[in-house]
Amino acid sequence: MIRICYIIGTLDFGGAEKQLLKLCSALDRARFAPYVVVLRKGGPLLPSFLTAGIPVAQAGKRWKIDPLFFPGLVRRVRSIAPDIVHTFMFTANTWGRIAAILAGTPILVASERCIDPWKRWHHRLIDQLLLRRTAVVVPNSRPVRDFYAQKIGIPVERMVVIPNGVETDRAVRPRDSVRAEFGIPPDAPLVACAGRFTPQKGFRYFVAAMPEIVSALPETRFLLIGDGESRRALEEFAASLGMRSRAVFTGYRNDALDLLASADVVVTPSLFEGMPNVVMEAMSLGKPVVASAIKEMQELIRDRDNGILVPVRDPSAIANAVILLLSSPQTAAFIGNNAQETIRARFSVTAMVKRYEELYVALSQRKAAT
Repeated sequence: MIRICYIIGTLDFGGAEKQLLKLCSALDRARFAPYVVVLRKGGPLLPSFLTAGIPVAQAGKRWKIDPLFFPGLVRRVRSIAPDIVHTFMFTANTWGRIAAILAGTPILVASERCIDPWKRWHHRLIDQLLLRRTAVVVPNSRPVRDFYAQKIGIPVERMVVIPNGVETDRAVRPRDSVRAEFGIPPDAPLVACAGRFTPQKGFRYFVAAMPEIVSALPETRFLLIGDGESRRALEEFAASLGMRSRAVFTGYRNDALDLLASADVVVTPSLFEGMPNVVMEAMSLGKPVVASAIKEMQELIRDRDNGILVPVRDPSAIANAVILLLSSPQTAAFIGNNAQETIRARFSVTAMVKRYEELYVALSQRKAAT
């Protein structure tokens, strides 16, 4: 039995958090025992972890810089006595790996989930120093791997790419039921986006595209799924464009997949990403996706084949792509079907979990041989 302690910042509705839930829930419990330590707070995904029988402990970190919580984190890791500590994203990668070293954990794994252009010299130094005690770094896409090799200085041979996984056969609520909840007519063209409302996600450019879409297709409605620091500004921006009555802001939702399934087109105008879960989930539902033409999207989307790629920060290009898909059901169906086949063939949860299980076993065997 391999005991694995996962350390992550929160259990909010984020991509990394949802991927961790999928991984822990699907691990072979006859061979792996997962434990989760959350640095700050449980968050809305906590009940799902507990329902899946995954032990969760909260380390009690209160502020961005809060050294007082750290001794408790070390004690927590030591009490779990894991064979592997696997951390996610910079804050947990930093505190979690230091705690694991002090607790005597034999194997350290760090996950990098996004291209991080915000990292400065001291972030890079921390990453490089902790790499000395880290068995492997796991990016979730080749663009993320390339970023960390070229900008952070992590050798490619010290990284193993494991793409995100999505469910390919999950049942969803009836389309009309979802639309009725938000007062959206069953036959209205519906365009959705989903994710954390932060500048990185580029939702402002989606809102800016709305008037042009409505000018061409006046019955169109918009569904913005999620929450975050930019929500109020986005609502005010939509109102200033005369779009507030057409745009539904749902807040955080446990059933985001059901909401995406009710849409005709999904837009993801991110400025940078890792491997975007929303795009993968929409594709798994057979939805045509309009996404920014960044490297991270190109890992998933072949332009005009299983999605449409548009220039970054270009509302007019977003509008033109959405209008094309809403005006041509044949094109939308062709792209949506190809998108669904892409996910089924390459990005299932089963495939993701198998890759992690193989990695954990290989690392454990390598350690036992030394």
